[in-house]
Amino acid sequence: MELLEGVGESSSPQRSFGGFSGYDIRTDVFNRLMECGNEEATCNPELREQLDAHFNRLPASYALDVNMDRVEDVLIHQKLLAQAKDPERQPVFHVRFLENLRTRGVEIDDLEPSLRVDSKAPCNAKPKEDKPSHDNGTSISRNKNCQVEFEPWSKLEDLNLDVKNHVGNTENFSGRPEFTHVPIHEVIFSTVDKPKLLSQLSALLSDIGLNIREAHVFSTNDGYSLDVFVVDGWPVKDTDGLHKAMEKAIARSDGSWSGSSPSHSVIEKALANQPKSCEREIDRRFLKLGEKIASGSCGDLYHGVYSGEDVAVKVLRSEHLNEALEVEFTQEVLILR
Repeated sequence: MELLEGVGESSSPQRSFGGFSGYDIRTDVFNRLMECGNEEATCNPELREQLDAHFNRLPASYALDVNMDRVEDVLIHQKLLAQAKDPERQPVFHVRFLENLRTRGVEIDDLEPSLRVDSKAPCNAKPKEDKPSHDNGTSISRNKNCQVEFEPWSKLEDLNLDVKNHVGNTENFSGRPEFTHVPIHEVIFSTVDKPKLLSQLSALLSDIGLNIREAHVFSTNDGYSLDVFVVDGWPVKDTDGLHKAMEKAIARSDGSWSGSSPSHSVIEKALANQPKSCEREIDRRFLKLGEKIASGSCGDLYHGVYSGEDVAVKVLRSEHLNEALEVEFTQEVLILR
């Protein structure tokens, strides 16, 4: 059994985000926001210090993930993390449209791969008149895209037969659009970090028919999460309907965010009848705590020795201790017993 499940990449003590040659992404983000005249940035004299605090809360991988063409995303992330501190708003989220992804439909070239062989010719080559060459039994012609098309004379009859065989198939596709557009959206969540949060958020997105194309998951050093999902499955660009659908999905699973879901209630009732003797069974005089071997959103895992045997010691952080976490921890202990 896994005693500790990592939810995102945990942030350790404060670090420098400077890269090669002293590059500091925080300075770059600040300068870009000021250069583009972002209203929130220009009206906030404390922005530089706030950016420092924001990046220091998050792991180094967050800085690498920042899109410098959309530096205003950092301000959105700041807002969400601030809103997540309100226990009545769990989780907070932000939805926006990203792009229409153009996907290619079935084309004749896809059905007849044997009809053309393209070679890589330099585009600066001088165009020549199209002349059939009978020296090697091959017809060579150059098209507008600087590609050379080879059609062996000896195989023309076979190819013509292939074309006839494909005529019926291409007619079936003639009524279909050559290209389709798939709306791509971004959904950003922030909430109190906890085990299995990524699975819970993924299930939430799936509940309203969204497919996850990308996921970027980060944990702050003070117990919160920032989860960025790129999704498809919402049929229109407009985000109002998606926002309402997200609110309804969160409302349906409201108990799971607060830790008071029916499943937790059942566990609590079952554990209420169990003797809470796990503490008394351990004599701390025989327990030697060793090095830290893992760290999660709500606790740390240490290597230890108890009565001469190697053991794993899970220590919960008191600042994140709540009833739901105590229930989950007690359940782990009972399973191990």
